[in-house]
Amino acid sequence: MDQIRDLAIDWALAHGLVVRTSSSESRTSEVITHAPFALFPSKFPASAFNKAITLQPLFNTLVDKLAADNVFIETIMESLSQVDEFTGKIYNIYKFVQSEGVVQRLSLGVHRSDYLLHEETEGVEPVPQQVELNTIASSFGSLSTRISELHHYLAEYSISAISDFTQGSWKLAQNISINGIPKAIAAAYNQYKATADVNSKLVVVMVVQPGERNVFDQRWIEFNLATE
Repeated sequence: MDQIRDLAIDWALAHGLVVRTSSSESRTSEVITHAPFALFPSKFPASAFNKAITLQPLFNTLVDKLAADNVFIETIMESLSQVDEFTGKIYNIYKFVQSEGVVQRLSLGVHRSDYLLHEETEGVEPVPQQVELNTIASSFGSLSTRISELHHYLAEYSISAISDFTQGSWKLAQNISINGIPKAIAAAYNQYKATADVNSKLVVVMVVQPGERNVFDQRWIEFNLATE
């Protein structure tokens, strides 16, 4: 087991499955470590997995529609903003933009749905139940792809504890979000470019908080976006 662990850590360090350490003094510090990961993939029923995939476009549409419904937002947020400071600040920005007039009508949502399996009774096939839907902190899109690749690597090289997941009815899922997110941003960029002033200099801005440890998850988006 120690040998598998060490191999996985080396693979992670060699393939950018990394974060900055908590002791890093600056955002450009070269002090890094492997990102936390499970050595073995978790078994997840295919029916529940496919149901979550089917639901995601519906959730995306729902979020998009609600975000454009000013009456709904004001009804919900007016009272909620009074009890949560962060939500209040976001809502104040929203009201300011609405008062000034929304100029940009194009938008792109990068969402991450989190699920837990729920088993109503023993022996009944579990179903996925949504824990939350992230529209702001949709992180680990890049590193989750790297973790998927790590598990595929271990399985391919006949690490018995991992290769069991490729036998019978179990199959390692593919994760392509490291490419999907940059492609979505590139599509939004091109759509905006088609409607913007031809003399405008267009850029994609990534807002990163000070002392960000998860910078490489974001860098992978930046680097792959440059190739689109």
